[in-house]
Amino acid sequence: MDAVLAGFVLPNVQNHSLAALAGAARRQGYFVDIVSFGGFRDIDAVAAFVMRARPRVFGLSMQTTETALASATLLDVLRRRGYAGIVVAGGHFATLNAEALLREVASIDAVVKFAGEAALIALLRGGMAQDLTSVPGLIVRSPTSPGELIGGAPPVVGGGTDGVFHAPADQPVHLGLAAADLVSSRGCEAHCSYCCVAGASDLAARFGPRAERHGVGAIAEEIAALYHERRVRVFNFMDDNLLPMDAEAARQWTVELAAALAARRVGRIAFSLQLRADVCTPPVVTALAALGLVRAYVGIDGYSGRQLVALGRDAPADAGPDALALLAEAGVFAVCNALIIGPTFGFETVRGEIEALARVRHAPVHLLPIDVRAGSRYFERVRARGLLEGGLLCWRYRFEDPRTALLAEALTGLPTRLEEYSVPVALYDLGYNLGVARRLVSGADVEEACDVYRDVTARWNVDQMRVLRAAAVVAATGTRADITAFVDAEAAGVRALDDQLRARCDRAMAAVERAASRAQGTRVRAHARGRLISAMTLSAALAACDRPLAPTDAGTFGSDAAADVARDTGFIINIDAAINIDAASNVDAAPMCQGGLMASDRLPGGPGACGPCPEAQAEVTFDALGVPGRVRPADGGVFTDQVLDCLQRLLAGYCYPSYANTTQMLISHHCWVA
Repeated sequence: MDAVLAGFVLPNVQNHSLAALAGAARRQGYFVDIVSFGGFRDIDAVAAFVMRARPRVFGLSMQTTETALASATLLDVLRRRGYAGIVVAGGHFATLNAEALLREVASIDAVVKFAGEAALIALLRGGMAQDLTSVPGLIVRSPTSPGELIGGAPPVVGGGTDGVFHAPADQPVHLGLAAADLVSSRGCEAHCSYCCVAGASDLAARFGPRAERHGVGAIAEEIAALYHERRVRVFNFMDDNLLPMDAEAARQWTVELAAALAARRVGRIAFSLQLRADVCTPPVVTALAALGLVRAYVGIDGYSGRQLVALGRDAPADAGPDALALLAEAGVFAVCNALIIGPTFGFETVRGEIEALARVRHAPVHLLPIDVRAGSRYFERVRARGLLEGGLLCWRYRFEDPRTALLAEALTGLPTRLEEYSVPVALYDLGYNLGVARRLVSGADVEEACDVYRDVTARWNVDQMRVLRAAAVVAATGTRADITAFVDAEAAGVRALDDQLRARCDRAMAAVERAASRAQGTRVRAHARGRLISAMTLSAALAACDRPLAPTDAGTFGSDAAADVARDTGFIINIDAAINIDAASNVDAAPMCQGGLMASDRLPGGPGACGPCPEAQAEVTFDALGVPGRVRPADGGVFTDQVLDCLQRLLAGYCYPSYANTTQMLISHHCWVA
């Protein structure tokens, strides 16, 4: 075996990053396998697979902060088991933290910044003994000067605007229709302070274009090829910010794409994408809906002027509610986000944001705490204020305003509102299938399910406002004990309502599936992408090591510790539960991995070998200075002694003063798709 590449693989979701790397190597005659790696629970299975395959190169995709600690642990385990091949890391997180990774993780031989195809082929061709200074994007340790790093040629950051990103060979099937995930741009033109995509775009600007999108003609060619050659009718744009940021330019882009598709005889299609609220003018929304937009995740982030300023967004405060109203009128199902909690957010700003949320109609509000990600301007701001603890592989932050910390504790104490497969994510899935059915499945009667979408959205938003306002009242003048009492009083009722609303979404999804099956004369399955990746793609800040550890003992915490702990009490991300879809709907029940990819449940010794695998949990004991010490498994977790030992070694170099003399729970799972 020449190479094994590891990253997250999900059914009916295409992983372009891994497919592009493997495809480039295979075209040069190399043998490459792709294996799914989803966090700590997969370490032993992936390590066993690699040790059997003995590839000359093992490439690991590190796309997010959440992947860092589990990825480093996997690599240490591989080295301890005797793997002597080249270990190379790539992906978004690795690109932004290349030098730090090489200094902290001895098991890594090389890191590739940005596009990795050329570097992978070079390593397969010549190994580490060649002149690496000519390899694009490669960073390695100096073989002669300990502590020094050697950089290769400038990284590949752009492919021009006329090329085509070819989708992986196998096509997902959603509601009986061939579907494809498209990547038609790179980077982002915006400069949002909290966003690591903006940070990566800033870094890319040193070597080439800061951001670029493929030309309308190239995108039309890609869609037309998939439409005619593979009969694809449903398209999911995976881009962070595909449309131009100027509203008139966005309208013109949409009109030109419609004309280009018509010229290539592309018929009726449906598609989804992410949208900025401030480009959703009536002409833009009308043009997008006519083209086939059926679902949008609307990046609003802030709803009050003060919050938008805090986030580095220059959109007007009314942009979000106005965009949602226009999309609803055009028949587009939308979900919107709100970055309501962050380490530097003043309490009064947050209260103002809560009141601004009351204006939202037509779409469920998906609450998120802000991420603090290396490479973003916000990360540097938080670090400058002394609010960060830990290090590269496992950052934690404290809150500057203790009242904001208390409010965060209230929100995170109600896990169905933030952590679990939440109502907005259930609506995200339902809206997608409703939109596809209404657009493309003639004769499918889904109007009752549409009514469910609207009613559940309204009930969710109303109760979300009730809980936020009540929690803010307690946090304004209360103590941590008062917040605990508030959570205890609310928990049962909130869970009961959320369970009821999610169940209604599940039944509506099953109804859509049945209606589409009847209309097409064969049984079809709905697609629940949000359910599969809700723990990460829609709620990245809640997973793994980007968040504070949850308390498990009765230790006494100071105000800073309370602020840290507040944001994460009780968060356990259970991927198995997230993927356990109601049998009535059989959503994505069949495995779908493109050529050469292996899902984690097919790995020998993986979760499929012995039934559902519990989330990996470990208790970490901190000394009087907050330095992590003993790590031990908790609640029958899946850590082996070797994994625990590697994990303890990786954490030992960090310090978390807020956790001094306490024992905390480390939650391991993350879920990510490239």
